[in-house]
Amino acid sequence: MAAVGSSVEEPKTLVDAQPLLKPLTRNWAKGARLEFLNGYIDNYNAALTHPNCEACSDLINKTVNAWFAKFHWTLTVKEDPDVIQPRVPLGEGGFERLPDEDSATKGKVIERMRTSLTNWFDRCTKRASKKCPKSAAANPAAILLDRLLGTDSGPSKLTTGWAVWGKANFPSMKAAFDESFQAGGKPEAQCASECNKFKKLEFEKLSEEEQELWNDKAKKDHQEVKDAYQNLRDNLPELLPPKEAQLALNKLPNVLGPVVHGLGQALGMHITVLLGGPEPMKKGVLNIMSLHQGLNKAPVPKPWGTASTLLCPTYSCRTPVIPVDSGGMGLDSGGIRRNGTGIQWNPAESCGIRFQLNKTTIHHK
Repeated sequence: MAAVGSSVEEPKTLVDAQPLLKPLTRNWAKGARLEFLNGYIDNYNAALTHPNCEACSDLINKTVNAWFAKFHWTLTVKEDPDVIQPRVPLGEGGFERLPDEDSATKGKVIERMRTSLTNWFDRCTKRASKKCPKSAAANPAAILLDRLLGTDSGPSKLTTGWAVWGKANFPSMKAAFDESFQAGGKPEAQCASECNKFKKLEFEKLSEEEQELWNDKAKKDHQEVKDAYQNLRDNLPELLPPKEAQLALNKLPNVLGPVVHGLGQALGMHITVLLGGPEPMKKGVLNIMSLHQGLNKAPVPKPWGTASTLLCPTYSCRTPVIPVDSGGMGLDSGGIRRNGTGIQWNPAESCGIRFQLNKTTIHHK
């Protein structure tokens, strides 16, 4: 008589995905995790100034691998890896044997952490955000730059009547479009173009009178935007108000950064941009701001943002030329330039990171 063996059904999932994919709050990195990330900040700063535009992405990939080697993917950011063991068993060769659902969860956890680490490093290094070209037509600083360059970004192009109607009425059509798009089986990348086609077809079902009304509305809205843009250009002051001047200063890395980088690449030279004067945010206190592009000539080239030893000897060699005793400016043994009025500036502190403003405050006594 054959014996009937009993088999134990394996669970469909080994981990709970909900706590692992829960959105992270501000200052989520603490303890051992914060210590781990702080060890990579200098490397990320160097990657920001590296000529290879993929340097930051490559560093993030290495950091993510090191992160999950130290903190298992089944642990939440609040759990101590020294106390709580991984929640999945290891098979032969040290590989995890995961059900399909857990394998999908692992991929989502890794991708979510990659995004979180990138945002954390960008916030800690105050990486300059990308400039949004859509706001240029209403940005006084962008208009001023257009004037200096002799160009005109101008207002947005004329929107068609069906587009204006579609934007105003899309909430009522969204369910019908989603059903139609899913039934068509087209890739997600074509969603926007298919949505426009759907709006056009629905717009053509309106009467000719209604279509004409929406076409007239589109022309009227565009003319109002053009008039507002022209009025802004005509009334742009020669000197920006303090609030707008500070906004322009904050966005200088976005505007000048690519220009400085492009010049350095095209000419094969080091590029430095210095600005000095009263900064509105500091209530008129004089500041010196700088942007740099290039690597030094050390055996292992470093970006200027981390090569402070390059500039100190350069300034030190000028010490005999500008003696402190004469009341002029000079350098003391610490590399600080001083004068009788109490103005002080450490050149080493002005060594900057490309696409970020580096500020040195000048105090008057």
